[in-house]
Amino acid sequence: ISGSEDAFARLMNEKALSLGMLHTHFKNATGLHEEGHVTTLQDMALLLDYALDNGVFRRIFTTHQYQTEATNLHEQGIFLESTLFGRLDEAERETGGLVDSLGQLSGGGWILGGKTGYTPEAGLCLASVAQIHDKEYLLLTAGACGSTSTLPYHIFDAVEVYSHIQ
Repeated sequence: ISGSEDAFARLMNEKALSLGMLHTHFKNATGLHEEGHVTTLQDMALLLDYALDNGVFRRIFTTHQYQTEATNLHEQGIFLESTLFGRLDEAERETGGLVDSLGQLSGGGWILGGKTGYTPEAGLCLASVAQIHDKEYLLLTAGACGSTSTLPYHIFDAVEVYSHIQ
């Protein structure tokens, strides 16, 4: 798109400023830790709110599972599963049934989609969207304890918060 990752990061920073993300500076396209690569949960919420207005992004963000077409390198295609929805069964067990493996909340409403993340510096992170009583809510979690090999505490946090929305 722009010739290099540095050039792409400049485009990302321009877009961030245009969205009002005043506490964000991108250094890479991966989101991995790098000196000077910073943001806030408030800025990430602005970005997620903006991105959800894009139909293609919304469809990807809220897809539970997807099977790619077969290719010469992958004769069966590739099965992809959302890391959020793939771990909701653990959340169902650990939260006493506040959510089911499809994202339905016991008090009414649905977790529609999300993106999990983890780095040692940021901890377990989650950006998610839920629909409760015909209203959408965004929730961002960062710094949850654990790692990719522990229980999904970032998902437990989201389930707990969404379950208390009246």
